[in-house]
Amino acid sequence: MNGLFDEYAASFAFDAAAAQYNRAQAQLNLIETQLANTVIISPIDGTATRPAFSVRDVVQPSQTILAVNNLDKVRVTANFEETKVGRIDFTSIPIFLMFLRIIRNN
Repeated sequence: MNGLFDEYAASFAFDAAAAQYNRAQAQLNLIETQLANTVIISPIDGTATRPAFSVRDVVQPSQTILAVNNLDKVRVTANFEETKVGRIDFTSIPIFLMFLRIIRNN
């Protein structure tokens, strides 16, 4: 009699695990379909800045995920020691973005 109960319990556990797998697979299929249909539109030309999400985050329709700034109209004022000016590459994007972060935080 104990063997029959163990067999029933194992069968029940297997069915529960299979159902959980099927639910997870359905969720994955839904997210993959949503990703395939995702279109990101900006009302202006510009550079994407300040992401409001992290890798693997799930965002909702109409949720703001990035700020877009027109960098043609950005004015940057920076003060440097005279001894360091010769070592700065002003054409470098990372340095330029660092300046923007500093200015926004002040």
